[in-house]
Amino acid sequence: MNPQLQPREDDEPWQHHGACVGRSPALFEPDDRGTPHPGAWELPRRICASCPVRELCLADALDPERRADHGMRGGLTPTERRALRTP
Repeated sequence: MNPQLQPREDDEPWQHHGACVGRSPALFEPDDRGTPHPGAWELPRRICASCPVRELCLADALDPERRADHGMRGGLTPTERRALRTP
């Protein structure tokens, strides 16, 4: 298993360490208001790129039981995540 995908030793949830903490959730979910404009994903993608828990976030979004279908998660848009799930 990827060592970054294992629980943190400080017992604090990984979500508390995200680069998105403290930012408006609307920034990461422009698709919830219809089709986002072409540049809507640029800033959230840059924020996710520098995130120390990006891989955990993506794994969580792809988990079949929790499957996130909206917003930027782990640096990927909903369309990009759907493509990963397609066999």
